[in-house]
Amino acid sequence: MIFIRTLLTIGEVANLLHLSTSQIRFYEKKGLLTPHHKDTNGYRLYSYTEIDRLEYITTFRSIGVPVSEIKEYLEQTDNDNLIEVLDSTTRQLKREVDKLTSQINKLKELKNQFSRNLSLSSQVIYQPKRLLYVIEEDMSQEKHEKSFYDFLCKYHIDYRYHEQQLLTVLIGQTQKLCLFTSEKNESLRQLETYTLEEGRYFNTNTEITDYSGLNAIYTLVSEQCRQAGYTPVDPAVTIEDLTTLLLSKSAIRLTAQIRIQE
Repeated sequence: MIFIRTLLTIGEVANLLHLSTSQIRFYEKKGLLTPHHKDTNGYRLYSYTEIDRLEYITTFRSIGVPVSEIKEYLEQTDNDNLIEVLDSTTRQLKREVDKLTSQINKLKELKNQFSRNLSLSSQVIYQPKRLLYVIEEDMSQEKHEKSFYDFLCKYHIDYRYHEQQLLTVLIGQTQKLCLFTSEKNESLRQLETYTLEEGRYFNTNTEITDYSGLNAIYTLVSEQCRQAGYTPVDPAVTIEDLTTLLLSKSAIRLTAQIRIQE
């Protein structure tokens, strides 16, 4: 007697639904699918019922429904919560879209910042009033990593928060180290503050080999400002943020600014 096979093997089902056999075995392992027949050698055969069930599973997986929710729905005897499953997945996907949109916007802004900081050309930009928190009144004395770490801990500052800047305000020979941040932090109210007035600032990018060269930047930015036809107004400031730090591979890269007389 010739045996005629009527059911499909796992390979044939995988080919039919454009899946891998490992995907089918994964759904079986998770309890979403059971072969129509499985012999002692592990040989699997599938009927239309399993094929339809597998198509249902892959359709819902393709639109982001978690395996756990698919399993829960498959185990129910009615369709009462199907709409809730779809609504729940829709809400989750919207959250993911919002997160991705935010990441794309941050990437665009980071690219714009990199483009600005890579350029060695100078420009005049408008800056609103900036309230700075004074970290050190005079940086002429050498400071170590541990003292900076202690400062961050004392004032609950998140070192990873990249929308904050370290500014050195150059007043004569004095270098005042300050923090500028848009993050709301009540602990910072304990610090002395320094205000940079709003206005138009002559803005240029430069490099130094070490921080002893900060005062030389004052002379540089002032001269460039005058050569461009503007009258500089003290003080000058240098700025370090995420983009300048990432660009500082062979030297310390800084943005220098000085307000111009209106």
